[in-house]
Amino acid sequence: MLCAYLIRSNGIAILAALAAIHCYHIRYYIDYSIPRIHFLPIRFVALNALPYVIFVLGVVAVRVGLESSGGEGHIALLLESISLKSIVRNIIYYAGIWGDFFALPNPLTFLAPSLLESKYAFLLPNPLGLLAWGMCVYFLFLGFRACYKRDMFAALFVGISLGILIIWPALQGIRFVFCVLPFFAIWIASGVLRVYAKHPKLIIAMCALLLGYFVLKDSYHLASKHNTLPSAILALKPPNPYPQAFELESKQAYAFITAHTSPSDKIVFFKPRVLYLATNRLSYSTSKLERLDKAQYLLESSFAPLFDKEQLARFSIVYASEHFTLYNLQ
Repeated sequence: MLCAYLIRSNGIAILAALAAIHCYHIRYYIDYSIPRIHFLPIRFVALNALPYVIFVLGVVAVRVGLESSGGEGHIALLLESISLKSIVRNIIYYAGIWGDFFALPNPLTFLAPSLLESKYAFLLPNPLGLLAWGMCVYFLFLGFRACYKRDMFAALFVGISLGILIIWPALQGIRFVFCVLPFFAIWIASGVLRVYAKHPKLIIAMCALLLGYFVLKDSYHLASKHNTLPSAILALKPPNPYPQAFELESKQAYAFITAHTSPSDKIVFFKPRVLYLATNRLSYSTSKLERLDKAQYLLESSFAPLFDKEQLARFSIVYASEHFTLYNLQ
């Protein structure tokens, strides 16, 4: 629990799920086990409190030892950026992101290729992926209904994890839901077994279709990797117009920062951990001008800007490339 939280702040879902389970069992213990006693034995309280004590002491020890809690500033970033618009967008996004696991090129782009150029292209549903995911949702519902009491802790963890992703202002991508996929797989398998007991031929046919789908999908990816698909199909997957974290332009920006800034300088960037890994400079992310006073530099990217250019007009530019601009905040 402590390690999960220190690695990524949504590890707090484990703590919240554990607390909810403890509250439920303590309530049951008081109401049914010892109805005439209105207090809990000290040993019972101590054993139940032990995980929380270890968690708190661990966070304090890391904060004192490393001068960081691993999530400092996250609450401030959440409060300054959360909105109803971002929550609705995230609900739509995470409801459909599961279809990406099954996704082939989106046939809708044949009808309107310009849709891929929209800033809302990530919300564009993929009929093929959603169809396969819809089949899984059916079995997921059946399996979860059959074993939710047994898997209450897992259900709470999954729900809280998804809730954190929904309220978090920035979109996190499919890799952030990998931690809940094993539970989904178990519940889907449970649902498949329940249907198989009544309709074995139906399940065999569906499994054959799903297997055929993945063969088709893998064949597509292998063919596209070697550019053996027709150009019309390859055009459905446009090249990324922005540099990735460790491509040439990004490396050039990191090299300039390493050579022309002090190791003690703090730099505002939308991906603080990436910048620290590449430059060994402490970094934090913010979209509030008043929070820039703790930093010496601001690294802006054209694909994920933190501020409008008008807001930064009073700061001098010390480095600029096609997609990166480094501002001196002093």
